[in-house]
Amino acid sequence: MDFRGYGHSTRPAAMQQPPQSNKPVVRATDGVKDLAAVVEYICQQRKVDKISIVGWSWGAVVGGMYTAQNPDRVEKLVLYGAMHGFELPSMAKTYEAPDKPGVINAAMPAYQIIDWEKAIHHWHMMLNGKDLVEPKAWEAVKQVFNASDPASSSRDNHAVQRPMGPLVDLYEIWSNRAIFDAGAIQAPVLIIRGDLDIFADPGLINKLTKAKNKKEVVIKDATHWALYEKHRDELIEQTDTFLQGK
Repeated sequence: MDFRGYGHSTRPAAMQQPPQSNKPVVRATDGVKDLAAVVEYICQQRKVDKISIVGWSWGAVVGGMYTAQNPDRVEKLVLYGAMHGFELPSMAKTYEAPDKPGVINAAMPAYQIIDWEKAIHHWHMMLNGKDLVEPKAWEAVKQVFNASDPASSSRDNHAVQRPMGPLVDLYEIWSNRAIFDAGAIQAPVLIIRGDLDIFADPGLINKLTKAKNKKEVVIKDATHWALYEKHRDELIEQTDTFLQGK
């Protein structure tokens, strides 16, 4: 699914205005509403009471928040590269007010315009020169990135427009202020992350105090973008095994 403000979903009105005219749009609470609509639609179409959810990165934040609030709707939950609440000052400071440590910058815009090369800065940072991505994968992911905004072809370098709300959520998370109660999740949970992924919360497994069962898999030589890297098969196989109950 594409959350509001992304892909082929509708854009909030604020994304049609100058970026500084509004506060950051599309927070995790908005994402939960979008996910709830998708879950209800699937349950109606498939005539089922529960579905399984796979969430990656900020999508895992939304998936975790939804599951905590709707235990009767989730069969199993996969959290890939998931963030919850821990100290990551190197990232949090990026969004901090310049004169107020521990406070988010009030001047953050509603959205940003960003091109591919800038968007993959942190991926390169985690790779740190390791040869984990095939050349054809770089190109394929670039095409998906550019296609995530139908208007990208009209901008320099096919830059895309994306909401800044998720980065407000991540600022809180990386400042060790969780935005949902992981202890309220009751469904079976698989946490899966790369060993080079500094974005993911390494202590999340211990916060799932009410999960019926839980498992953590750490993939060697993999970053936050493991899905596009050479060890992606392990990510897919572990996820499939967990969901199929093998």
